[in-house]
Amino acid sequence: MSGVPIYVQNDFLPAQVRARPAAVAQNAPLVWLMSLYIFFFPVQFPTGSINLAPSDFFLALALILCVFRLRFVPAVWSVAHAALMLVFLTAAGVSVYLHGTMSSYVAVKIGGLLTLFASYYCLTTAARTWREIRSFMRVFIFAVSLHCLISVIALKAGYSAAWLNYGSVRVSGMYLDPNAFGGLVLVALLMQVGSYLGGRSAVSGPLGALVTISLGAGLFFTLSRSAWIGFTFGFILISFLRPRLWVIASVLALAITGGTYLWVQSHLSAKNEELIARQDTTMERVEQIRQAIPMFESHPIRGVGLGEFDLRSDPAGYHPLIIHNTTVWILTELGLIGFTIYVAFVAWFFRRGAGALKQADSQAKPLVVGLLGAHVGMLGLSTGIEVLYQRHWWMVMAMLACAAMAAARDLTFRREFQYED
Repeated sequence: MSGVPIYVQNDFLPAQVRARPAAVAQNAPLVWLMSLYIFFFPVQFPTGSINLAPSDFFLALALILCVFRLRFVPAVWSVAHAALMLVFLTAAGVSVYLHGTMSSYVAVKIGGLLTLFASYYCLTTAARTWREIRSFMRVFIFAVSLHCLISVIALKAGYSAAWLNYGSVRVSGMYLDPNAFGGLVLVALLMQVGSYLGGRSAVSGPLGALVTISLGAGLFFTLSRSAWIGFTFGFILISFLRPRLWVIASVLALAITGGTYLWVQSHLSAKNEELIARQDTTMERVEQIRQAIPMFESHPIRGVGLGEFDLRSDPAGYHPLIIHNTTVWILTELGLIGFTIYVAFVAWFFRRGAGALKQADSQAKPLVVGLLGAHVGMLGLSTGIEVLYQRHWWMVMAMLACAAMAAARDLTFRREFQYED
């Protein structure tokens, strides 16, 4: 029975090893709710000190309506997950000890992390097979590309609205922050590019090409240097894993360079040129790191405590501050212990992704490549903004963990039934 393609939803496997229809149907409500959760990633509404995200509404529905469908799957969890939560709770405890009360900043950070763990729990329960993994990736890519298309058209048409884009000069969609929106776009673009032209791509054919163009334009017009750096990091890894993409990359690089030069010559005003350079924001981030160094030196092992950088840098509390570099932020507030746990947490998903890439069949490998590229891209982005609390990164990590589980199941099926890839 050689030559049968392996693609677990288990569409091509014999009846005795296919997923049970009843189990798939039982999981459908959770899959739909998590798809809506992902679809609304690019939407946020300002409501005072925090932004309201419709995604959280669907996450809450999933937790309430599908509570009895949620399953703890040991394969997608690690000691690093528990350690990360513990170190944040410890850092929050340090802050409460120092001030006698929990600040709103600390409460938001702990609540936000619990929400992200809840999303990870729901996603890893819902994504049992390659079909769900690919479906979630497609929903995310389509949602972000749609926002990119609308936002770029609005930007080029000169339409400006408080709920769309960052003024009239940078693309941010309904995500409010162009740098954070750039993170969304780079993840979607790396998923798409990494899986395109081979196997079960996230979005294939002419539609995939249009989606890629929309995402590429969106990424460019965010004018986010951090997002550009993140995409470069991710694309280098993808090109290494799929060498034939270097040819495509060379053509794209020439086209983008030429197009950018022509756009700059014909459209870039002095105001926009100053915006791209943004020397003030660069110096602001350098100054934040400079302020963080003595704080880290004062408590290098345990850190100064969650939220302490905000309190010490801006005692008046008018503008909540966070270091625009995830590594430096964690070193400062959580110390070397927190940093070590953070590195172990991130590295665990690389290991799971590498295992999935080794064990998956040729149809599924491109999906894993796209996810690994997105994972590296978020690390690149972390040099310029805080990324640990970005919902889409936790989605990427959840899909990597699920991909490793699906790939291991594929390998077992192939060995048991002696299929050839």
